[in-house]
Amino acid sequence: MKLKLLFILLFSTYSMAGTIQIAVAANVSYAIDDLKKVFNETYPDTKVQVVLGSSGKLTAQIKHGAPYQLFMSANMKYPEALYKDKIAVTEPVVYAQGTLAYLSNKPQDFLKEWHY
Repeated sequence: MKLKLLFILLFSTYSMAGTIQIAVAANVSYAIDDLKKVFNETYPDTKVQVVLGSSGKLTAQIKHGAPYQLFMSANMKYPEALYKDKIAVTEPVVYAQGTLAYLSNKPQDFLKEWHY
């Protein structure tokens, strides 16, 4: 729910544009359709175009002038670099946090397999 609210707040700035383009890290792709749906319930006349890719490649595109209004990255170092280089107009904010999970179809002791 927090992610949906943040998404609407971020997009509200561009709601008069008719079409907005967002760069979305591929690992966020599972949620983007739901976020677009909620946004379009509030702003039905605004079309949302999504470009999926790795955070690094999307950052390179932005540095070379790609016309994205919003960048949803998998790693804060990329939007922070864009902000530091004065390419981004606002300071990056964390929009979600996740947890890493290990799954296996066989019993595993993952701690034994890790070498620090």
